[in-house]
Amino acid sequence: MPLTFHYAFLLLAAGALLIPGRHRRLACVGVVPIALGLAAITVRLGDGLSGLALRAAERGAPLGFLQINSGLVLLGIGLVIVGTGRGLIATPSAPLGWLAALLVGAGAAPMIAAHIPLFSYTGWLTPFGAAAGIGAGALALYSVGKLVGMSRPATWLNQRLLDKQPLPSAMATTLRALAAAVAGVFLIWLRARSPQSADNWAPLFMPLALLVIWHVAGSRGTSHRRGRLVEMLLAVGFYGVFAGGSGLAGAGWLFAAAVFSPWASPLLHRAAGGLLWLPVAWGGLLVLTGGLGSQVTYTALAAAAIAVAIWVYHPHD
Repeated sequence: MPLTFHYAFLLLAAGALLIPGRHRRLACVGVVPIALGLAAITVRLGDGLSGLALRAAERGAPLGFLQINSGLVLLGIGLVIVGTGRGLIATPSAPLGWLAALLVGAGAAPMIAAHIPLFSYTGWLTPFGAAAGIGAGALALYSVGKLVGMSRPATWLNQRLLDKQPLPSAMATTLRALAAAVAGVFLIWLRARSPQSADNWAPLFMPLALLVIWHVAGSRGTSHRRGRLVEMLLAVGFYGVFAGGSGLAGAGWLFAAAVFSPWASPLLHRAAGGLLWLPVAWGGLLVLTGGLGSQVTYTALAAAAIAVAIWVYHPHD
């Protein structure tokens, strides 16, 4: 079975999720631009790792498209490698850290090897420049968001509304997630039954789902972390439903994770580590792939919100 971008992504994501300690968060943020870049390349050029430059030339892929998405992949790999390295430095005797480094290397190496022939077409400096530019833009947006969150209106809203909500129990969170997931599965069935009609409504519902994703990502209050994570899984799942294509399969993975994640016990977390979230990473990749097939801008904004949510509500700090 040939190694594809999807399999390489799963290896790298598994390694990022296994990094011990707080440095796992940086690596998990890095998985998001990798997923977005690979999703765009998969939609335009296919999933195969071999012959990427040849397929780009045959299909007339725009130079800017290749530079931006190669930059996204390089940026994400850089963040994952930095997170892995810092995790090894912090806990050099932890076997899990070395296993994480092995998986990250096994996933990143074929991705980089597939892009090296592509650099002769795009140039060597422009993808790295795109990676640096995307990273700087993301930091600037995050800084602006932090400043807005520190403003008086945002502080008043958090104190009056968000931080006064009672902490939901695991049962209450699961019941809400189950109700939303049932509705989502019903929408998947409707979309599969009449795809043409659903495509007409997608431009209306996709921005609404995007607003919900950003609302959850921007909501403060770490006491609600469990509920916020479930809400994010559901919101991204509904975005996948409206996006169609592979987003439908991704939505199914995310709906299942939203229902079962509140019941993941500490013992299970210790036994499986961050690998419990690998199905979420897989579902997110499928949702981004489906979204890029219909609405590129909305999907890029959704990926940015997912990265913010991972940084703010990461469950394994």
